[in-house]
Amino acid sequence: MLLTEQIRLFLESQGINAQQRILVAVSGGIDSMALAHIFHAIKQPIHIAHVHHGKRAASDEEADFVATWCVERTLRYSIKKLNPADKPANENFQDWARNARYAFFREIAKQQQCSYIATAHHFNDKVETFFAHALRGAGLNGLTSLQANNANLIRPFIDITQPEILEYATSVGLLWREDESNASNIYQRNRIRHQLMPVLSEIKNTYASGLRATMANLQQETELLNLLIDQWKLTNIVHHKNHFEINLNALHNIPAAKSLLFHVLREVDPHFDWDALATSINAPIGSLYLGKTHRVVRDRTALLVEKIEPISSIEINISSTTAHITDPIHLTFTQVMQDENTHPQKGIVNAEMNFNKTDALLDFNALKFPLVLRNYKTGDVFRPLGMAHFKKVSDYLTDIKTPRSEKERVLVLTSANEIVWVVGKQIDDRFKVGADTQMMYLVRLQK
Repeated sequence: MLLTEQIRLFLESQGINAQQRILVAVSGGIDSMALAHIFHAIKQPIHIAHVHHGKRAASDEEADFVATWCVERTLRYSIKKLNPADKPANENFQDWARNARYAFFREIAKQQQCSYIATAHHFNDKVETFFAHALRGAGLNGLTSLQANNANLIRPFIDITQPEILEYATSVGLLWREDESNASNIYQRNRIRHQLMPVLSEIKNTYASGLRATMANLQQETELLNLLIDQWKLTNIVHHKNHFEINLNALHNIPAAKSLLFHVLREVDPHFDWDALATSINAPIGSLYLGKTHRVVRDRTALLVEKIEPISSIEINISSTTAHITDPIHLTFTQVMQDENTHPQKGIVNAEMNFNKTDALLDFNALKFPLVLRNYKTGDVFRPLGMAHFKKVSDYLTDIKTPRSEKERVLVLTSANEIVWVVGKQIDDRFKVGADTQMMYLVRLQK
């Protein structure tokens, strides 16, 4: 079957119609030039995108070559030149350039209203990626990572071999530019291409068809596994506003908890230490596991997964005339004269204001203004209501089973450096309303 016809069938299989514009990533090499040529030949609307990496002398000529090819065919194109000096010192150039490249493709695709981004990865690339990931210790997802369609990133050549592409390019008299770095064995991928694959061909000249079947089987098993994991997640993961919880009892019944946690969390944050995270099931309560953007906290009955957000330093003065604050939390402050109608034992301050557990009802005359609302600190102590002795705030929060993630954001209200109220939790016994209290001070946490 002609290669052009194979690409037509590929587009049909992906539900891509003849009116949808496709951004084609073109380096100037044989593979991407062949892909662009075929799309142009079948009259598929395309926009060409080329990235100049700023590392090789030949890159200028390659960018000019791609631009000229587009102009001759009245095709729209975009070219971006990277500056290697922009790369962070702790990043690998290849990884940085890849991320910059795809960010550019996505940006241009959006600007040019392209429905898809097409790259010229072919079957030989798929085999190289398979072995590169296998040598790295990848699981099913890594071994099957190069797919025909991944979130509108399409690879029309993914089941086409490089010799087939070469045959097509030669038959139509296609011109291209050869990247001299492809011949170098500095990179692992090139060593797989130049040294391993010829050996595989010697062992079995039909190795490609065998690997194609193996990868197809692995892909089907990956899809089945993902389906089963999605069903497990529906039953054993509870989503809240700012975090979600993974049921620990359910994890205890899974023999491959490390693999399950990887599949559950890899799209949230792929940078966890998966071996360490696997120990979380039997770890002490409060154990913390950090990824790059998220963290996991081992709670009593669940693993709490939450986004890492910086904790702001808070110190707000509250005068005796302050009526309310709304940031960082919403608090209202009311002075109420105590009499037979407003005594706290009656459960009311006035007809409209019933007491809540989150309220602080304090003896106004025991307070020294300005009060200060601040973060609680390590070593802070107070006397919880009804207790004769001091207790560390951190120990009190543990006793009332406050999740670790919530602990870090607990605020305290202080008077002359003495804690008056652990906000929303408990007041200090020294500042409670008594029989001799004349003026009460109600601090209410608004939800």
